[in-house]
Amino acid sequence: DGIVGMQGQGPGSGDPVKMDIVLASTDYVAMDIAICRILGIEPVGIPVLKRAKVRGMWPDRIGYPIHCPEDVAIKHGFVVVDENYQTTNPKIFAVGDVVRPGLLTDAIGAGRKTALAIGDILAGKRPGMSAKRVIDIQRISLEYFDPRLVEYEDLDHCGAQCSSCGACRDCGICVAICPESAISRIENKSGQYEYQVDEKRCIACGFCAGACPCGIWDLIPNTPLE
Repeated sequence: DGIVGMQGQGPGSGDPVKMDIVLASTDYVAMDIAICRILGIEPVGIPVLKRAKVRGMWPDRIGYPIHCPEDVAIKHGFVVVDENYQTTNPKIFAVGDVVRPGLLTDAIGAGRKTALAIGDILAGKRPGMSAKRVIDIQRISLEYFDPRLVEYEDLDHCGAQCSSCGACRDCGICVAICPESAISRIENKSGQYEYQVDEKRCIACGFCAGACPCGIWDLIPNTPLE
């Protein structure tokens, strides 16, 4: 199995790499050749396979009853994906450490983006059309959060320290800080809410954009009239 592989000097000094690959064959030389092709390694460069070739032990052809190595491209030990986490096989998507090392939150975000891309494909759209634009990190105000907190009592405590980038957390700071009372919180019958700006009151001071911890508010310059 290749559920977890090794990158670097083996057999005990390399770094583990999650591959999630299981192979089976009645010909161990053929299977080793297939593994090399999956990893993007020239089989003849492996001493034991080179010796096997010299002895005439290489198969004339290798048949793949399920997936062949070319179905999913691998580069430097990681699955190759596009911006929507779609592999070289359009029917296969990959996220997490099999694509690149990262945090759990990275994998969750990649999974969500993948789900949206698959939804677009099923709806007959181009993949990625439903993806939301990532807001500028400069719009996030992390001054509200304590960097010394590294342990959390429960989910609510942990959630309270999430910067909630690009998603309103209903803190009401913008309403309180606006000097012209131009921002109001409107709640509909279903219990959902939104914050609205009265353009007749707004003086474009930028207090709301500067105070919002989530980067919701932003100032967009008006296009000059010619």
